[in-house]
Amino acid sequence: MKKPDEISKAYFAQAFPKINITLKIGEKIGNLHTLQSRFCLVKESLYDSILIVKTPLQEELLPQTSITHGDIVSQEQSQPHKSQLQEHLQCCLYGNFDCKIEDNLIFKACVQLLQHLDFSAKPCTIHIIVDKKIPVGGGLGGGSVNAALTLLLLNELFDLRCDEKTLYDCAKTLGSDVAFFLMVYTQNSAHIAPYFYTTQTFSKDEVSKILTTFQTQKILNASFTESLKEKQQKECIHFLSANVFGTGEIVEPFYEELPHFIIHCNPIVCNTGAVYNEFAKQRELAIKDSKQEIIDLKKDSLVLLKTYDMFMLNDLYKPACNLYGLESIANMLCKNYGNVYFSGSGSSFFSIK
Repeated sequence: MKKPDEISKAYFAQAFPKINITLKIGEKIGNLHTLQSRFCLVKESLYDSILIVKTPLQEELLPQTSITHGDIVSQEQSQPHKSQLQEHLQCCLYGNFDCKIEDNLIFKACVQLLQHLDFSAKPCTIHIIVDKKIPVGGGLGGGSVNAALTLLLLNELFDLRCDEKTLYDCAKTLGSDVAFFLMVYTQNSAHIAPYFYTTQTFSKDEVSKILTTFQTQKILNASFTESLKEKQQKECIHFLSANVFGTGEIVEPFYEELPHFIIHCNPIVCNTGAVYNEFAKQRELAIKDSKQEIIDLKKDSLVLLKTYDMFMLNDLYKPACNLYGLESIANMLCKNYGNVYFSGSGSSFFSIK
């Protein structure tokens, strides 16, 4: 009798960027500055695609240059880079990343959440496939949203049933923006909102085909995107904005009707630490200037954008310009789009569509 095909369940989500409507910087606590900010998830055409699929622990599914038992590796590396996990668990990360695997926030999120896995579970391989479009160093939170979705999708994939405290404790170790993405993608709950993800089941052969498709740089299976689009017509979400305080750990949902935004990316890669250091060089003056205009975070984002310019709204625009000479880009965008604004520590700008 022919052995039935092994079935694997795949989870797919679109990782959207955030913009900062306003970003006011306060005193430094430890290695982090306090802040008051309005974050918005921009659900437009720019996003990373994330596919996570679990298969039985069978090395023949993997490319010959892949990992040994219990390792994780980026398939885009010419020489596989390995980091040890648990002996009964393989985790393969596929994507066009610019850092060592141990520094990748997806890998760190995987390590954090799988501490809650029952290790009496059946040995398996996790494939995390990322089609990355959000630019690095753009002030859009691309790494943070990938980390947040990794936490949430693995929570569903393994039915870990982690509560909100557990998820946010993981987020604290991953970066100051991760908590915001958790808040929006869960809609203030302990599970990813159905609106944001879809699932499909595949045979072993189909999983192999998916992996091959990704590695040859073809577009991820269009059926995932179509399935998610159909699902979103039936589901709803209540907010895409939040006010963020502390060092990023205090996130309060903000309910408003958002305009459509255009995100303007450019080739400049802004180093967040360097921009904050530039801000801190004139610390007393910078923080004093930051408090000259009290931004009322009870007001809708559209009102704030129509009331203030990007110098008033974002304390990091000036230090970023000092380091990277962004004024010429801003001037060109203003000529073409009217008022433009600066996101995070840069280098991306945005405007109202």
